[in-house]
Amino acid sequence: MTIDLTTELDLLSIPAEFVDVNFEMDPKTDDLIRGREVTEGMIVLWEGSGRRIDPAGHELGVDHECDPYNCPRLLTESRWCKVTKIERHSRDLLTFIGVYADGTKRSRAYNLSYCWFVKLDSSSRK
Repeated sequence: MTIDLTTELDLLSIPAEFVDVNFEMDPKTDDLIRGREVTEGMIVLWEGSGRRIDPAGHELGVDHECDPYNCPRLLTESRWCKVTKIERHSRDLLTFIGVYADGTKRSRAYNLSYCWFVKLDSSSRK
């Protein structure tokens, strides 16, 4: 069993805010890549092609606005995370543990053809 020793400095490099459903990347700080290019240590956000939950329409902790289906999706897909424990299965599945700015972790599993926004400064460090 291995233990992830994510430091506070690592967490500070992950943007903490929720990302708007209409997010537009900034080519000075972000890139768009396919899942097969995602590597350990990258800070990523699933492109989602309009399938991400809009954080403006859901207030966490308010039952009538954020139901048991949408809240977990919002917390997983509408925030940047650091890729850890990455695995590729067969020819088309990418899985990893995403670490978020608040230190929480969530398992992620996607087709390798899906696109991801990546923070440029994270693609060179591990």
